Amino acid sequence: MPISARDPSALPSPAILQRRCVALARLDRVIDPDADVPTHDVARGGGTFWLRESEGNHVQIAFMRAGVVILGFDHESPMSPAGNGERVWPGVVDALPAPLRRALRDHAFGDDITFCVWRQARDRRWHSGPVRRPRGRDVDGSARLLAILDGDPRRYRRFARAVHARDVPLAVIARAYAGHPVDRAAVAPAAPPAPAPAPRAARARPRFAIGDRVIDPWGYRGKVTGITHGLAAAAAAGDITDVDRWLRGLSVKPTTPRRGIWYSVRPSGGGEILVGELDLRRA
Repeated sequence: MPISARDPSALPSPAILQRRCVALARLDRVIDPDADVPTHDVARGGGTFWLRESEGNHVQIAFMRAGVVILGFDHESPMSPAGNGERVWPGVVDALPAPLRRALRDHAFGDDITFCVWRQARDRRWHSGPVRRPRGRDVDGSARLLAILDGDPRRYRRFARAVHARDVPLAVIARAYAGHPVDRAAVAPAAPPAPAPAPRAARARPRFAIGDRVIDPWGYRGKVTGITHGLAAAAAAGDITDVDRWLRGLSVKPTTPRRGIWYSVRPSGGGEILVGELDLRRA
């Protein structure tokens, strides 16, 4: 049975879940050590796990002494706060036990939550709140976002092929899930030719991460949903069409160079805009 907030019983024990999360982060780092924001990442010590997609969807798992809390967000979900007065959908986090509510305060993405699953240290099973969900399949995005946690090496292999264009041996993934170190040579025995060096400005480390709250040059508050190295890359990704025409049409001229770091930002009022790093500040 697939993992979902509607029925979280397919989740493993907290210890096995934490081991899988660490394995996912290790695999990502070995496959793409230069990634600014890897899809799967863990805090030092493994206390927090993040799954972050470029579209702004995410999962944050807090491993605490009192238990484990899984918070997730699908921006296309009908349960998104964007369609609910910027409030978390009723019932999603309301029943979260008091000893675990610190996970809400430490959530890096604020109220961007469409599902919540938890398990206290003394529990024998996982829980989710009494949510009255809209009709439809996977309306909170949990089945898709949590699928990678099922421990099936084939699923991570498909992810690596789709996102990194790398074919990772199933045996390597299985060993990582079992808690063994990941051997870079085993992951990429025949790596493709290295691309030409990128301009220095394009290789700079971004000041902001996906999910950060920011204020744009017009004074509007929003959240970072994507990171682009240069306007040429933004045009190639379809974020803008004609770069020169787009720049001429801006009412506030950007100070960020074309080859600098640009961010897709979703203002609180809706929509999405592209803003240079030097023109943003933290909210």
